[in-house]
Amino acid sequence: MGCWTALARILTGRGKQVTWNGADGVLECDYLVVGAGAMGMAFVDELLHRNKKTPTIIHVDRHAAPGGHWNDTYPHVHLHQSGFYYGVGSKTFQNNTFKCHPSGPEVLGYYIDVAQQNVSTGRWRLFPNCEYEFKSGEITPGTTHYIKSLVSPNKRFAVRVREKVVNATYQEAIVPSVRPPKFGVDKTAQLVPPNDLWKIGNQRKMYKGYVVLGAGKTGLDAVLFLLDQAFVEPADITWIMPNDAWFMFREHFGAPDTGTDMFLTFLEALLKAEGSRESFKIVEEQGKKNPGKLPHFCRFDESVEPNMWRCATVTADELDKLRSVKNVVRMGRVVQLGSTEITLEKGTIPTDPGKLHIDCTGNGLRNGPPIPVFQGRLITLQSVFTCQQVFSAAVIGHIESSFRDDDTAKNFILPCSHPFKVEDHSLNFLVGILNLKKLYLKISPWLMTHRLVPVTGLASVVNQCKISKLCLTKHCRSIYLVMNGTAEEVFAKLAIKEHGSPAVEQLLSIVGRKV
Repeated sequence: MGCWTALARILTGRGKQVTWNGADGVLECDYLVVGAGAMGMAFVDELLHRNKKTPTIIHVDRHAAPGGHWNDTYPHVHLHQSGFYYGVGSKTFQNNTFKCHPSGPEVLGYYIDVAQQNVSTGRWRLFPNCEYEFKSGEITPGTTHYIKSLVSPNKRFAVRVREKVVNATYQEAIVPSVRPPKFGVDKTAQLVPPNDLWKIGNQRKMYKGYVVLGAGKTGLDAVLFLLDQAFVEPADITWIMPNDAWFMFREHFGAPDTGTDMFLTFLEALLKAEGSRESFKIVEEQGKKNPGKLPHFCRFDESVEPNMWRCATVTADELDKLRSVKNVVRMGRVVQLGSTEITLEKGTIPTDPGKLHIDCTGNGLRNGPPIPVFQGRLITLQSVFTCQQVFSAAVIGHIESSFRDDDTAKNFILPCSHPFKVEDHSLNFLVGILNLKKLYLKISPWLMTHRLVPVTGLASVVNQCKISKLCLTKHCRSIYLVMNGTAEEVFAKLAIKEHGSPAVEQLLSIVGRKV
């Protein structure tokens, strides 16, 4: 079955059915979920397929198909993490190996398959090309909500929600193709989003050079596309790099125990360090002591200390290719793109009307301040483990399913922002440790078996360790420090040092904890 045939079936809702309309004709459901991206789909999967109860769900999204930002991103994109830990809990990717890094179209096809699976339950209904009209004030049982069409201006649906509204857009990904440039652009300058790189061959147009604006994940992919698929010489690429960032070698996601080993390596480095910056250097130096093995962290330029950390990954081969580009400009962000000059925060550089500029700027992830995940009848999906948005959404879904009738029991999970600066590492690690300890106490069997858990081997490591101060086995000392509370005290002190006491206190107060 083709993707579009499958999508048509999803929209017509074939399969087992429940009655969606009440006696007055208003749509009714238990959960109204806003956002059918990766986090929204992972949350819904827990409610539909791993729940003893049988809730009905209306799912709303601005896109024509499930998958969120994967509908908007550039054709040459690939999932940077392993597909083995991505998606939803009840369905694997076709190539279900640790070295699986599916393309954008493959990810979209996967989510259409997931949607078909959801439709077959008869308890899930998708409203694409629509948006939810968020209500202010407290949500009460039986409150009527409204969904409006983005295509037909007079089409509006009333929905009565029996249980909860779920906001899966609070930390959504936003790609350059769906927003205007965040800087001024002269009419004569040639600027395109990364999506348009796919078309440059068909245009039969030769450019005098290429200027990549931005050095996040999108910038990495743009440079690699120019080198690998457009056969552009490195000397013809100018790379505007506002900030240097740490990367993780993707090869470390190629075996079942590597996620656990990486987590514990990061933990141990942070326990030794005076701050987040030093912890990254410790991990880097440890890697250099094993010449036959790739370090966990790497940087673009060995002479430049990174000040950013965004969880981006590269392979060793990709890093070599990226380093072949020597015309790297470190003068801050773009302020104005002219036809002959680019104005940056710290100066100007020349350009040419005949050069193609690729906009890879901006923070691709919406990063609002952490707020309570569970607030009465509103659930706001957020990361509860740094760099693991999809797993985090599944965790929240399972907590909601397990403690559906006990709101008090659910208010132990701490949210965290997406990492941006290196200094975010200490605060996010503190959140991760606190959440992990609570989850092992409350939902340990689920945590040890769920396919999205990136540290599935952690439980066996803990079991192998004799929790003792005299334990000399690898990682056992650090696990002991986590179990007895010493690690969280260390991370809290580092987080206060790097973020200030008020910020740490405000975050911990979400679940009633004190520093």
